[in-house]
Amino acid sequence: MLGHELYRRLQEPISIRLFQLFPGVQGDALQGRLLDANVKDGQSYEALSYVWGSEDDKVNLDCNASQLTITQNLAGALFRLRRQEASRLLWIDSICINQDDVHEKNHQVRMMTQIYRNASRVLIYLGEKSEIIGDTAKAFECINLLVEKVAPRLNEIRDWHGTTMIKANETLEWEMNVRFGIPRADSQEFVALGRLFSRPWFRRAWTFQESFVARDKRFHCGAYAISGDYMMTVISVLWELYNATKNVRYLEMDLFYLNAMLASERSREGEKSLKAGNFRSTLPVLLSQRRGAGCKDSRDLVYSVLGVAADGIPITPDYSQPFEYVFAYTVAQIISMTGSLKIFGQIDSDTGESTLPTWVPDWRLGPDSKRGYDCYISLTDIDEHRYSCTGTSKALAELSPCGKEITLQGIDRDTIEKVMPIDAYDTYQEIEALYWSIYAPTDEPLSLAFEKLICADYPKWDPTYHPAIGGRIKDLDVESRVAEETIRKMWGKSVATTPKKALALVPEWAKIGDSISWLFGGEVPILLRQDPVDKKFTMVGECYVHGFMDGEVLMEAREEAEPDYGRTDSESWLYRLHTEPLPFRPTRFTIK
Repeated sequence: MLGHELYRRLQEPISIRLFQLFPGVQGDALQGRLLDANVKDGQSYEALSYVWGSEDDKVNLDCNASQLTITQNLAGALFRLRRQEASRLLWIDSICINQDDVHEKNHQVRMMTQIYRNASRVLIYLGEKSEIIGDTAKAFECINLLVEKVAPRLNEIRDWHGTTMIKANETLEWEMNVRFGIPRADSQEFVALGRLFSRPWFRRAWTFQESFVARDKRFHCGAYAISGDYMMTVISVLWELYNATKNVRYLEMDLFYLNAMLASERSREGEKSLKAGNFRSTLPVLLSQRRGAGCKDSRDLVYSVLGVAADGIPITPDYSQPFEYVFAYTVAQIISMTGSLKIFGQIDSDTGESTLPTWVPDWRLGPDSKRGYDCYISLTDIDEHRYSCTGTSKALAELSPCGKEITLQGIDRDTIEKVMPIDAYDTYQEIEALYWSIYAPTDEPLSLAFEKLICADYPKWDPTYHPAIGGRIKDLDVESRVAEETIRKMWGKSVATTPKKALALVPEWAKIGDSISWLFGGEVPILLRQDPVDKKFTMVGECYVHGFMDGEVLMEAREEAEPDYGRTDSESWLYRLHTEPLPFRPTRFTIK
């Protein structure tokens, strides 16, 4: 790429470039030119959403009488989109942005949401046809069947399903095939459709925003093309088929992910998700949902969702900073703007391999990556307020200049004395020997306290519900029939005791001597490990301390500072913490 010859400096803050793709027929080389424009001049253009693909074996593009090299995947898209007799005006990131100019790249990335939103259409290129003979054709045959033959009969399918509730899944699928002409979930057509949905475009970082803000979109795969509405109809039908048969093979297409990926801000669902304050579109939620998305530059895991986040947290793309700083700065900004430490629920355990601080989530890793567990359930939840261990206090984050340390305030109240596996029967017997029959902090039977402990008292308190297995069980007691490996795999937690005779649910990698800290702005206590040399801390993770999840520790601290305090206004005081000064001196924790 000859950037100094091809790219002239953009003249205005709202200036962009558009690529005019010249017409051609099969066998002609790709040709075009760059034109200056701006995002507000009403110029009609289409924007391309695609995966860059391998950097090997690049293709030459004749652009403004200069040679620009582009990836094979982009070349494939341009050959497919090129018209025979007329030019086509496109916005394409790798062509229209000078990738060698960091200042320009920072500025243009900030405008990408508007660029895609203003485009007359977003052209989504999934790649060429599958190497499996006939596979792509079968996938699109399945799409046409679902949209044209099945979708119009969804009400009929729902009515039919209501009369077949007790039938086995296989019987239901056979009847659906006979009655409605729907192939089985394991048919070649559905398998091919699943492979289409597993193409890289559906898992890339930037493609989510590009699709979400599009006013109109069209999917291209080889010679096949369908509208965005068509694709969303397919997802809706697949959901109905799953509901009718409960066949998990439909879910193997990752319908939850696809539904979010293909939603549009102009749809009813999209409008709901963009409303300010709606949990589905805040930056923390988007970072959690999009973690592990594919990108060559890890910083794009943050930058690619800024334009559609509803909470407006002030982060400006800066490609001169390393990704570690970008991730750390993002966490600090989220804490400062929200006053909440919920973002810590997205942190992976410290394996010693990451270059990130222990208090920063590694969004490069997928949602199921934490310590190898198939499903890691955080104690806090983005869309639900489960606990109030520090009342309505707000977190004040101080980020070090290098972005490697954060300083927070709170109360250091207890430590880990013993860590035990979460085997319900053996651990309970050991605890019973230490605590006898009554759990003093809550003055309740030890058996009941232990049952609440192992499911973190959630929901409060339904003894037939166990979130570790995501469902209801009939006989959860101290001799629980919930297998130890199931709980350990789903939760990654252990039971711990403390010198102050409290019971805690802690990360499985917790150690004796770890500090239990009530950090302001936190719903749950945070387990910290102090470095004996510099006295700073590393973060171990969230924990649940039974009997100390509703502000009890803060009230104890107030009583120590004000002996005459009688707790008469304890509840109202906890709800005023964010509006008045504390009556005691908090501890400062510098976490690295």
